[in-house]
Amino acid sequence: MPTAPPPRPQSPGPLAPTGRPSAPSAPSRPRAAVVSGSIWIAACLAGAFGLLAAVADLAGLEARLAATAAASDPGASAGLIDDGVRVTVLLVLGGAALLVVACAVWTVFLALRRPWARWALVVTGLLTVVAADVAQDLVTGGSDLDRIAFLAQAALALLALGTLFLPSLRAWLRNPGS
Repeated sequence: MPTAPPPRPQSPGPLAPTGRPSAPSAPSRPRAAVVSGSIWIAACLAGAFGLLAAVADLAGLEARLAATAAASDPGASAGLIDDGVRVTVLLVLGGAALLVVACAVWTVFLALRRPWARWALVVTGLLTVVAADVAQDLVTGGSDLDRIAFLAQAALALLALGTLFLPSLRAWLRNPGS
Protein backbone atom coordinates (compact mmCIF):
# COMPACT_ATOMS: atom_id res chain seq x y z
CA MET A 1 0.00 0.00 0.00
CA PRO A 2 1.57 3.33 -1.08
CA THR A 3 2.02 5.96 1.56
CA ALA A 4 1.04 9.56 1.05
CA PRO A 5 3.83 12.12 0.69
CA PRO A 6 4.52 14.23 3.75
CA PRO A 7 2.52 17.42 4.02
CA ARG A 8 4.05 20.56 2.53
CA PRO A 9 5.23 23.19 4.99
CA GLN A 10 3.15 26.30 5.23
CA SER A 11 4.59 29.30 3.41
CA PRO A 12 4.90 32.50 5.44
CA GLY A 13 2.89 34.50 2.93
CA PRO A 14 1.67 34.77 -0.64
CA LEU A 15 4.92 36.43 -1.82
CA ALA A 16 7.26 33.83 -0.41
CA PRO A 17 9.84 32.60 -2.90
CA THR A 18 9.21 29.25 -4.50
CA GLY A 19 11.78 27.09 -6.14
CA ARG A 20 15.46 27.97 -6.11
CA PRO A 21 16.71 30.99 -4.23
CA SER A 22 17.69 33.84 -6.52
CA ALA A 23 21.31 34.84 -6.98
CA PRO A 24 22.38 38.06 -5.27
CA SER A 25 21.91 41.00 -7.58
CA ALA A 26 24.82 43.16 -8.61
CA PRO A 27 25.11 46.37 -6.63
CA SER A 28 23.64 49.38 -8.30
CA ARG A 29 25.97 51.87 -9.90
CA PRO A 30 26.53 54.86 -7.60
CA ARG A 31 25.36 58.25 -8.73
CA ALA A 32 29.00 59.43 -8.83
CA ALA A 33 29.75 56.85 -11.55
CA VAL A 34 26.79 57.99 -13.63
CA VAL A 35 27.69 61.67 -13.20
CA SER A 36 31.36 61.04 -13.99
CA GLY A 37 30.56 59.05 -17.12
CA SER A 38 28.08 61.67 -18.28
CA ILE A 39 30.58 64.49 -17.87
CA TRP A 40 33.30 62.52 -19.68
CA ILE A 41 30.94 61.87 -22.60
CA ALA A 42 29.98 65.57 -22.66
CA ALA A 43 33.68 66.48 -22.79
CA CYS A 44 34.16 64.05 -25.69
CA LEU A 45 31.20 65.55 -27.54
CA ALA A 46 32.49 69.10 -27.00
CA GLY A 47 35.90 68.07 -28.32
CA ALA A 48 34.37 66.32 -31.33
CA PHE A 49 32.28 69.41 -32.08
CA GLY A 50 35.36 71.62 -31.83
CA LEU A 51 37.23 69.34 -34.22
CA LEU A 52 34.37 69.36 -36.72
CA ALA A 53 34.11 73.15 -36.55
CA ALA A 54 37.88 73.49 -37.03
CA VAL A 55 37.85 71.12 -40.01
CA ALA A 56 34.93 73.04 -41.52
CA ASP A 57 37.12 76.16 -41.45
CA LEU A 58 40.33 74.31 -42.38
CA ALA A 59 41.16 76.55 -45.35
CA GLY A 60 40.84 79.68 -43.21
CA LEU A 61 42.87 78.07 -40.42
CA GLU A 62 45.68 77.11 -42.80
CA ALA A 63 45.67 80.61 -44.36
CA ARG A 64 45.95 82.27 -40.91
CA LEU A 65 48.78 79.95 -39.88
CA ALA A 66 50.62 80.53 -43.16
CA ALA A 67 50.27 84.31 -42.78
CA THR A 68 51.57 84.13 -39.21
CA ALA A 69 54.52 81.95 -40.24
CA ALA A 70 55.38 84.21 -43.19
CA ALA A 71 55.24 87.29 -40.96
CA SER A 72 57.50 85.74 -38.33
CA ASP A 73 60.06 84.47 -40.89
CA PRO A 74 59.86 86.50 -44.13
CA GLY A 75 62.76 84.56 -45.67
CA ALA A 76 61.06 81.14 -45.41
CA SER A 77 60.03 79.47 -48.65
CA ALA A 78 56.38 78.89 -49.45
CA GLY A 79 56.94 75.12 -49.47
CA LEU A 80 58.48 75.20 -46.01
CA ILE A 81 55.60 77.29 -44.68
CA ASP A 82 53.01 74.98 -46.25
CA ASP A 83 54.71 71.92 -44.79
CA GLY A 84 54.91 73.55 -41.36
CA VAL A 85 51.25 74.52 -41.44
CA ARG A 86 50.21 71.03 -42.55
CA VAL A 87 52.26 69.36 -39.79
CA THR A 88 50.99 71.79 -37.14
CA VAL A 89 47.36 71.23 -38.05
CA LEU A 90 47.84 67.47 -38.24
CA LEU A 91 49.59 67.27 -34.86
CA VAL A 92 47.21 69.53 -32.97
CA LEU A 93 43.90 68.41 -34.44
CA GLY A 94 45.01 64.78 -34.82
CA GLY A 95 46.21 64.68 -31.22
CA ALA A 96 42.96 66.23 -30.01
CA ALA A 97 40.97 63.66 -32.01
CA LEU A 98 43.00 60.79 -30.60
CA LEU A 99 42.40 62.04 -27.06
CA VAL A 100 38.65 62.36 -27.67
CA VAL A 101 38.52 58.72 -28.79
CA ALA A 102 40.71 57.58 -25.88
CA CYS A 103 38.52 59.37 -23.33
CA ALA A 104 35.40 57.78 -24.82
CA VAL A 105 36.96 54.30 -24.70
CA TRP A 106 38.20 54.70 -21.11
CA THR A 107 34.76 55.99 -20.11
CA VAL A 108 33.18 52.81 -21.45
CA PHE A 109 35.66 50.74 -19.43
CA LEU A 110 34.88 52.84 -16.36
CA ALA A 111 31.19 52.06 -16.82
CA LEU A 112 32.14 48.37 -17.11
CA ARG A 113 33.72 48.76 -13.66
CA ARG A 114 37.38 48.37 -14.58
CA PRO A 115 39.42 50.07 -11.83
CA TRP A 116 42.39 50.78 -14.12
CA ALA A 117 40.13 52.88 -16.37
CA ARG A 118 40.00 55.56 -13.67
CA TRP A 119 43.77 56.03 -13.88
CA ALA A 120 43.71 55.91 -17.68
CA LEU A 121 41.12 58.69 -17.57
CA VAL A 122 43.26 60.72 -15.16
CA VAL A 123 46.24 60.64 -17.53
CA THR A 124 44.17 61.10 -20.68
CA GLY A 125 42.08 63.82 -19.05
CA LEU A 126 45.14 65.86 -18.11
CA LEU A 127 46.48 65.50 -21.65
CA THR A 128 43.04 66.47 -22.98
CA VAL A 129 43.07 69.72 -20.99
CA VAL A 130 46.48 70.63 -22.43
CA ALA A 131 45.48 69.60 -25.98
CA ALA A 132 42.22 71.55 -25.77
CA ASP A 133 44.14 74.64 -24.65
CA VAL A 134 46.58 74.31 -27.56
CA ALA A 135 43.75 73.61 -30.03
CA GLN A 136 41.68 76.60 -28.92
CA ASP A 137 44.76 78.78 -29.30
CA LEU A 138 45.41 77.35 -32.78
CA VAL A 139 41.89 78.08 -34.04
CA THR A 140 41.81 81.66 -32.69
CA GLY A 141 40.87 84.16 -35.37
CA GLY A 142 38.25 82.19 -37.23
CA SER A 143 34.82 81.06 -36.14
CA ASP A 144 34.48 81.19 -32.38
CA LEU A 145 32.43 77.97 -32.31
CA ASP A 146 35.51 75.76 -32.43
CA ARG A 147 37.31 77.82 -29.82
CA ILE A 148 34.32 77.77 -27.45
CA ALA A 149 33.94 74.03 -27.94
CA PHE A 150 37.59 73.39 -27.05
CA LEU A 151 37.29 75.62 -23.97
CA ALA A 152 34.14 73.73 -22.94
CA GLN A 153 35.98 70.44 -23.48
CA ALA A 154 38.81 71.56 -21.19
CA ALA A 155 36.39 72.75 -18.49
CA LEU A 156 34.36 69.53 -18.66
CA ALA A 157 37.50 67.40 -18.55
CA LEU A 158 38.67 69.23 -15.42
CA LEU A 159 35.27 68.72 -13.81
CA ALA A 160 35.23 65.04 -14.82
CA LEU A 161 38.72 64.57 -13.39
CA GLY A 162 37.41 65.73 -10.03
CA THR A 163 34.58 63.20 -10.09
CA LEU A 164 37.04 60.32 -10.41
CA PHE A 165 38.12 60.90 -6.82
CA LEU A 166 34.66 60.85 -5.22
CA PRO A 167 34.57 58.27 -2.41
CA SER A 168 31.52 56.37 -3.69
CA LEU A 169 33.04 55.94 -7.16
CA ARG A 170 36.36 54.81 -5.71
CA ALA A 171 34.64 52.28 -3.40
CA TRP A 172 32.47 50.97 -6.26
CA LEU A 173 35.54 50.40 -8.44
CA ARG A 174 37.59 48.96 -5.59
CA ASN A 175 35.05 46.19 -4.79
CA PRO A 176 33.94 44.75 -8.14
CA GLY A 177 32.53 41.58 -6.55
CA SER A 178 30.34 43.33 -4.00
